[in-house]
Amino acid sequence: MTSVRAPFQGLDLDSLPEYVTFDIFDTLVLRPFLRPTDLFKHMEATGMAPEGFAKARVKAEAEARRLHRREIVLDEIYELMGPDMQLADLEVQQEIAVCRRNPETADLASEIVRRGGKAVAVSDMYLPKSVVLSILDSCGIDCLSEVFVSNDMGASKFCGDIYP
Repeated sequence: MTSVRAPFQGLDLDSLPEYVTFDIFDTLVLRPFLRPTDLFKHMEATGMAPEGFAKARVKAEAEARRLHRREIVLDEIYELMGPDMQLADLEVQQEIAVCRRNPETADLASEIVRRGGKAVAVSDMYLPKSVVLSILDSCGIDCLSEVFVSNDMGASKFCGDIYP
């Protein structure tokens, strides 16, 4: 095995498959919250969103998933929210603003590519692929061969039908 930096110690990077897949959120990209829904609480607590926004946003997402029975898109969530709660653009801005590069995993993806492999990212996510790509870009993650987002593909990791 070739000598590698400490974060990769114990990994045989010389005999990897051609493609290595990474999840995006909480793997390549980190949020400063315990749960993804804490972003909505943050928006409310800082005055960006009206009182009751966090609870309404969580409820609307659950209802959209129940109604559509597939991976949903952000617009389908906001269709179920009241007129004073139409903050999809602000939610997207906040997601981009709070996400940070996970140095260990992002460096591993870069190292795989440097060694001739391909790093691919896959995410079950309601955000549009364009937003996910903006988040990756703002986090300085530019080594990926491809990015697959469940709502864009009409398939999900959870169901397993995104992998083919």
